[in-house]
Amino acid sequence: MPKSKTYEEFVNKFKPKLTTDDCYTPPKIYSVVLEWVKKYYGVNERIIRPFNPNDDYKKYDYSDAVVVDNPPFSILAEIIDYYLDNDIKFFLFAPGLICFNYLAKNRKICILPINVDITYENGARVNTSFVTNLENNAININAELYKLIKNCHDDKPRRKVKHSCDYICIGNCNKLAKRGIDFKIKSFKEFVRKKDNYAIFGGGVLLHEYDREKFKNILDEIND
Repeated sequence: MPKSKTYEEFVNKFKPKLTTDDCYTPPKIYSVVLEWVKKYYGVNERIIRPFNPNDDYKKYDYSDAVVVDNPPFSILAEIIDYYLDNDIKFFLFAPGLICFNYLAKNRKICILPINVDITYENGARVNTSFVTNLENNAININAELYKLIKNCHDDKPRRKVKHSCDYICIGNCNKLAKRGIDFKIKSFKEFVRKKDNYAIFGGGVLLHEYDREKFKNILDEIND
């Protein structure tokens, strides 16, 4: 006799819900990212992946190591601060739409806001960027990394949105990466959540005049 719909709904209430913390990275994607990190940063240290279910990442031996992993996004800010406080090298997957938030509190990190869609092993589709302390830039829109991931994992394109050029956010970063354009920013004026009374989804940073002019020229060229 088949179970009733009501019974199925009752049972489903007790099943664990999948979140961005349950996003198991496809091996092909991780391999591409790892090889790029080794080549781009000249990493020779051992690579570790401390983020496993029910494990405490603080108990790992980080000596002579670089972390390259996909951490639980819900505690990513905490993880970044712990690694910075303890001089631990890292290159981490990050939620693309809010990755600028990690530049708050004057953290000495670099975000790589390529915002590429990745469908993870549990079926969750997440806009993904990266955060690291392996370089001295604040922002690195890296077209090569975007292309490498996109080439082995294709998703439907998202709708085009026009953005201002005096600040940089995840939306206009993605436009550069998709078109094969590299653009690095050494520093920025300030982290902002609003511009001209409009909320910036995921936050953004105001650019110095020199970078703003360069960024404007690039956006004008893209939008022509």
